[in-house]
Amino acid sequence: MKFNYLLGAIVAFTITAHAQPIPVGESISYLPKRIFVPIGFDDNDNSQVVLDGFYPNTCFTVGTTSLEIDHEKREIKIDSHTIYIPGAVCLDVLVPYTVTVDLGLLRVGTYSVLAKPEVGNYVFFKNLPVEQAKVQGPDNFLYAPVSAISFQQDSTTFAATISLKGEFTSTCMKLEGVKILRPAKDLVELLPVAKMEGTDCKRRAVPFETSVKIENDIPKGRVLIHVRSLNGQAINQVVRFRNIL
Repeated sequence: MKFNYLLGAIVAFTITAHAQPIPVGESISYLPKRIFVPIGFDDNDNSQVVLDGFYPNTCFTVGTTSLEIDHEKREIKIDSHTIYIPGAVCLDVLVPYTVTVDLGLLRVGTYSVLAKPEVGNYVFFKNLPVEQAKVQGPDNFLYAPVSAISFQQDSTTFAATISLKGEFTSTCMKLEGVKILRPAKDLVELLPVAKMEGTDCKRRAVPFETSVKIENDIPKGRVLIHVRSLNGQAINQVVRFRNIL
């Protein structure tokens, strides 16, 4: 009897947290808490934004995300869905989620980024600036092919170490350095610049690993780490600075 009461209370919490009851297994629009907008894309990049938020309990899961882009109005409409699938018990804990949305090639200009709530009109979040490419090519830099990133933070000073890993495909490809950009309070962008060096080049997997530190002007709260990679790709990870959700 006590278990049934607990389950009923949790399900009731789930329903009252939304404007209307959620049908089991049905995909519904879900408004993110924030949208991170990486800076520095131009009109030959695959532009991206990252949705970030929390589900109210463990019975919600990530659904599909649809996209409408009006190049004339410079407007991006995002409809991100969640699916409600109750289990034996829906644990009453916040469940963080992130969704990277690939936007493809965008025209030069400033785009409005909007997202759809469960009910009502689209909500404006941020502007996404797209610059004109300075060179006729996929990137202004030759980026290293980063495949994984990790994040560690000192529990006292909150200084952070961000590690990058990947594999070069040539013995002549080297990591020249990592540029650290802080274009917004909630954004850390890393540009791992590579170079070709030497003449006796062989096609071979050459693992590499490097790290950078964030010791000054430490952010607060949830921050996007956006790492550019080879061939227009990027890796995104949302982290917590100073243990703030």
